[in-house]
Amino acid sequence: RLCGSLARIYFKKFSQDKFIAACQNCSMTILLLSLLVSSSAFARPSVYTDLVDHVIQAPNQGQTETCLYQASTGAMEILLNQRHGYRYQMPGGAFDLGEQFLIFQPYYANNRGDKVVAEFHKFNFNKAIHANNLPFFAYQSDGSVNRGVWSKPPFYASLPRMEVPDVESIKLFERGSDEWATRVLDNYDIEDIKQALWERQAPILVRVNDNRYWHVVIIVGYDDRIQTAVCHDNTPASECSRNQEGAFYVRDSYGGPATQLRDTDWLRIKGNAAYQVMLRD
Repeated sequence: RLCGSLARIYFKKFSQDKFIAACQNCSMTILLLSLLVSSSAFARPSVYTDLVDHVIQAPNQGQTETCLYQASTGAMEILLNQRHGYRYQMPGGAFDLGEQFLIFQPYYANNRGDKVVAEFHKFNFNKAIHANNLPFFAYQSDGSVNRGVWSKPPFYASLPRMEVPDVESIKLFERGSDEWATRVLDNYDIEDIKQALWERQAPILVRVNDNRYWHVVIIVGYDDRIQTAVCHDNTPASECSRNQEGAFYVRDSYGGPATQLRDTDWLRIKGNAAYQVMLRD
């Protein structure tokens, strides 16, 4: 896997002779080269933004520590909007789902061990609740943190349910010794995310460390041409855009626009895991 990922990067930037020299320690280099030439990796465009139009702006999670539920719910919204051809949806649209629903759902099958996607797989019970019926509020009227998001409301059982399809996920990578690992990704991990977005046309849940807290967000697109995006979360300016691999479109849950542009070095420095999530055919 490592040789294949590195090969894609080297082949894009160097001549065929240099590519072979760079891969001389990999087994069956010539076979690998022939496979790569016919691979869709070389068809990957420099820009992929098709999912961006399907994103619904996330509610501000504030200090409720609900990023997994925000990201998992947001990914399902994107996939449902994509399947039904809905674009530019505002909060309250047809597939704006209530984030708290996943908090109260049991874990599905044996997916609890994969922390990044365990909440997302709860949709395999084929139910959801619309956000209009279960709205998310990070703060109470007096400005204090709304810890009540973790408590099931007394009317919860009577709320109308929506039918949703089965889901699945693919683990792209998980690096480091724990959720707080940083500086464990390389350029081939960044390339793997771009390739997966283009090939499967589906969002990717990534785990990053923002200000010493691990956090899960959604990557929904990329643009290799953009070299001026922010790295986010106090990443040293000397390291931002260092690799000039462009920017990602990110859906976060701390307020602001539906998506944000972040330099790929943000993920390379802060990230440690990535899972692509999809609707099951």
